[in-house]
Amino acid sequence: MFSIRRFGILAPNPFVNYTFMAGSVAETMILSFALAHQINWLREQKELAQDQLIQQISDHNVSLEQMKVKLEETVKVRTAKLRTSLTEKDMLLKEVHHRVKNNLAVIASLLGFQILREEENSPVRQALRAGQSRIQSMALVHELLCANENLMGIDVRDYFNQLSHHLRTSFTRLDQQIEIDCQIDELVLPMDVLVPCGLIATELITNSLKHAFNGCSAGCVRVSLKENHGRVELMVSDDGCGSLEEYGENLGMRFVRMMTEQLNGTLELCCQQGSCWRVSFSMQRS
Repeated sequence: MFSIRRFGILAPNPFVNYTFMAGSVAETMILSFALAHQINWLREQKELAQDQLIQQISDHNVSLEQMKVKLEETVKVRTAKLRTSLTEKDMLLKEVHHRVKNNLAVIASLLGFQILREEENSPVRQALRAGQSRIQSMALVHELLCANENLMGIDVRDYFNQLSHHLRTSFTRLDQQIEIDCQIDELVLPMDVLVPCGLIATELITNSLKHAFNGCSAGCVRVSLKENHGRVELMVSDDGCGSLEEYGENLGMRFVRMMTEQLNGTLELCCQQGSCWRVSFSMQRS
């Protein structure tokens, strides 16, 4: 309007000025109302979208909570079934060990009856007694497994204490004072390792008791079992005066070598005074 007036196209007129000003104000107000309406509409759309999103999240949370409850119930049911199954398997496994122990005990008793019928120092009696000790060594493993909560392994300290007491009672004379000193680490060995290890210890201790103290009234057999970086070292030594030639190649030592090979271990004779045997093997069977 002012440009038109400047070029003389429109003559100055107050009424026209006021009219144009009023139109401009009205146009501004209309645009303001339109903009405000648009802003309100956008705000309402935003609130509506937020409400819808909140509702969707709430519905999703409810759905997740329902799924969580169902999963928890499923887990509880399956856990209960697994526990029942595990309990049944443990009971069956203990029953198996119990029956094996009883069967071995019967065999050992039959050998004991046969031993009583043989002459005191006859080779047959000695062979039967050695066989009886091997059987009782295996039976002791099953006996301890029956009394143990952990069916996967046995505390070797308890095993060797009972084994040494049994061997000392079986192979020492009343006039002898032979002690068995056990120095055993706190180890738990699986059954497939402990059985051959126990048989090896049985043979070595038996050999010391039978051959190392001939003509001696007192002595000591030392048994140690140590663990070092996943390997176990079994050492059986004595301070007796017997000759190693008396039992170096007998059936018991051949049996020791066979059990050592079964454990993929090594057998070493390291004599200082008396005899000393060292067996080294892994804690886990390969």
